[in-house]
Amino acid sequence: MMSTQKNENTHSGIEQEFHAKLTGDNLKNALDFASYWGTENVTAESGDFCGTVKYKGNDICYIKVGGFEDEELDHWIIWSIHDADIAETPDFPVVAHIKEGFWTNVNQCGYFLSGGKHCGCGNQPGKRKAIFGKEFDNVCNSDIVFTNPDADALEYANTMVDLIKWKIDNNEYKN
Repeated sequence: MMSTQKNENTHSGIEQEFHAKLTGDNLKNALDFASYWGTENVTAESGDFCGTVKYKGNDICYIKVGGFEDEELDHWIIWSIHDADIAETPDFPVVAHIKEGFWTNVNQCGYFLSGGKHCGCGNQPGKRKAIFGKEFDNVCNSDIVFTNPDADALEYANTMVDLIKWKIDNNEYKN
């Protein structure tokens, strides 16, 4: 008989969080994303509300399941690793529509959120950052954020995973 105990350090642990907190397209897309990065070299470490997707011991992205308030369900987010080097290389070219998808999802530092709170990144009001060669101001620690990603955004997120894994495999990881 299989154990139903949640293992906080496994791929299935984050999948259990998806099933507990997401429905419909959000659940389908989250499971699709998890199956995309599911290799023997990738693990997800699940916490209270966030998980870190790792590849060969290196962080490649963060996943938050549920909202910022415990009662907010059916919400999930994929963040890039802090200060990711999101730039193509000659050996890892990226097509224009993928770059545009990243540019649309640049994570602007939220110095003031509702109630006068800052986003907590410690980098307020953000930094100037190049993402696929285009400069942006006020970028938070995690350069890219995909909120409730649809199929298009998952394509961008999958590219982000592939790019960072490629950089790790080719000793170009700068995090």
